[in-house]
Amino acid sequence: MLKELHGDNKTLVESLRAAHVIVSKANDYATTSLIEIWIDEAERRAWFLSRPRGKESSPNGSGSGNRANMRKGASYAGPFPQYVPTSPIATASLAA
Repeated sequence: MLKELHGDNKTLVESLRAAHVIVSKANDYATTSLIEIWIDEAERRAWFLSRPRGKESSPNGSGSGNRANMRKGASYAGPFPQYVPTSPIATASLAA
């Protein structure tokens, strides 16, 4: 299933690139910008779907990326840093 999704996203990227050429020749800047965003998102999905998962992802087959193999007390923060507001308005609204 992941291979099929990966292939679908690669096909979507190819189609979006063809559409990008057409709208950029027409000087449609808004649509061009939207398509660029969609291309970036589809490429990220395709990359993510191409990464190995589970026990196959580690050389010794232990599945070192699995939550069960994390040391006790550790937590997974995800691929993106947590948002920390720094402006006085944002911190005041969080305190309320």
